[in-house]
Amino acid sequence: MRTHLIRAGAAIGAAALSISTLFMTAGPAHATAGGNLVVTIVDQYGQPVAGVVQVINSTGFSATEDGSGGGGGLLGGGVFSSTHTFTLIPADGYEVEAITPWSGVDCFGISPCSPSGGPLVYVPVVTVTDGGNASYVAHVTMPTVTGSTTVPGSLAVTTSPGYQTLAAYYGFYGGGVNIGYQWTRSGADIPGASTYSYNTVPADGSRQIAARLLPSPGMAVLFGTYVAPYTTQPVTMAPFTPAKTKTKIALPSSLKFGSRVTMKIKVKSKSKIGGAPVGQVTVKIGQLKIQKPVKNGKALVNLPNLRPGSYTISVSYSGSDYFAKSKAKASLTVHK
Repeated sequence: MRTHLIRAGAAIGAAALSISTLFMTAGPAHATAGGNLVVTIVDQYGQPVAGVVQVINSTGFSATEDGSGGGGGLLGGGVFSSTHTFTLIPADGYEVEAITPWSGVDCFGISPCSPSGGPLVYVPVVTVTDGGNASYVAHVTMPTVTGSTTVPGSLAVTTSPGYQTLAAYYGFYGGGVNIGYQWTRSGADIPGASTYSYNTVPADGSRQIAARLLPSPGMAVLFGTYVAPYTTQPVTMAPFTPAKTKTKIALPSSLKFGSRVTMKIKVKSKSKIGGAPVGQVTVKIGQLKIQKPVKNGKALVNLPNLRPGSYTISVSYSGSDYFAKSKAKASLTVHK
């Protein structure tokens, strides 16, 4: 039983707020006999992730990292990097803990994994031998975009348990735990898409959608200049195909010269996505062209006075984001 292996300190305003539960000062100097250990941090995609690490053995000895300030400061004097080197540390089995801004707290051989103090169970994950060189890769999980790649659908940002564990403590360091969000489409910001979830639209079809996460005030205090916005790996959306439509015309087949008639146009679709078809219809009668808006799948067109004769009336629906174009024709005879 012992306190947590990692400690740090931070000041907010004039009051110094200790975050000693996160980082621990390295132990006393040891004999030069020992071995070397290199710890690297990578994400779920195998990409390097910068953070701080602490390695500790079952006796409670916490090794001092090369280049470390040896305690104190915002991050306990630890090195903020994706690669961490420990030279000539005692031969023994070691457990590893990594803390990064966006993956949070990740423990390897330590249970339970928490920034708070308390009894812990240690199971070595890497062994250092006298005169030997050992290495360990700490795999952490960065925020991801999850959800349906079908358009339209819903996407959301998912964070790891390690991030959620550390985020619970951010409120103590800066008074804020909420991060910001900005969704992007092929690298460009999507206006108004600034919450943890996003409902995709036809414009997202076949495009890459990602989320940019902005640090919370607590993260900025804890990590200072080391924390920066993080953009998730993008997800590629499936192609979007507008739903098929069928345009129908309601019109008498004949009428007397001088009679006025209103032609009713309906645009139907079996798809319920996107509501009823909207857009515009274009009506052509000979050289005459009339355009009318489609609302809730309907449009009304008052026909002009036509001279006696036979006419072919064509109607073209313009289509919309959710619905495909369609056409229809009708015949009209005007009698004297």
